[in-house]
Amino acid sequence: MKYGMKQTIRHTTMASRKFAKRYLKPTAFEAQGSLFEGLVWTLPSSKGDKTYNITLDPKGFECDCTGFAFHGRCKHSQQILKQVEEAVNGEVPEYKWV
Repeated sequence: MKYGMKQTIRHTTMASRKFAKRYLKPTAFEAQGSLFEGLVWTLPSSKGDKTYNITLDPKGFECDCTGFAFHGRCKHSQQILKQVEEAVNGEVPEYKWV
């Protein structure tokens, strides 16, 4: 009986960590209180059939794609993180005009 209880508790803890909200934290600046906090960037999916929103919350960047939900990072959030950190460091980011 005790073994079954430990397994249930352990399984619940692992499941809660798996589905916990994750953030990609910037290293060049503090997300909370920054000029970029609350901004939303929209990027197309790799196939071009969807768009994803990347938001900078007080805890870090968050993307609404499934990859970010599973891994806590994705190519969309990493691309925006790189562009924002380059802007903070005074580097000129490359933008594509549409």
